[in-house]
Amino acid sequence: NYVSNKEINERVEDVIKIVGLENKTSTLIRNLSGGEKQRVAIARSIISSPSIILCDEPTGNLDHENSLKIMEILETISKDKLVIVVSHDLNLLNKCADEIYFMEDGVILNKVINKKGDTYKPLKIKNIKHSPKKIKLNSSFLFKYPLSKIKQKKVRSFISISIAAL
Repeated sequence: NYVSNKEINERVEDVIKIVGLENKTSTLIRNLSGGEKQRVAIARSIISSPSIILCDEPTGNLDHENSLKIMEILETISKDKLVIVVSHDLNLLNKCADEIYFMEDGVILNKVINKKGDTYKPLKIKNIKHSPKKIKLNSSFLFKYPLSKIKQKKVRSFISISIAAL
């Protein structure tokens, strides 16, 4: 599917407005604040118009004000797309999440329906114990794979081996 430069520029302008960075378009990334960098990351993730957006601790290194801005942006995006946020900040999630799932050791323990009277509704999910699979590697693989990587990246491998030999 061909997309014209005009369409691309319009899409970029729309996304920049959504994340509130229209006055920072000529600023270098190294000169942006942490919250602005996080909004750039969100803009990059939505520019291709995915149907699902996954966010792992999107507010982890931000102050409270910027955290709220990020969550407001994600809440706006969630009107058109599925947005899944993984976070340890329950207070922040309570302000904007529709549903909150609690997990422990890879198992969903319960779910809270939020913004609809804040009612607690436990899920009936079988508690499945996940045991890690032990993988047995063929001994020939242990030699062939590293050698193939050395062949692919000869210069880098040579430099690394030379430094290690010192």
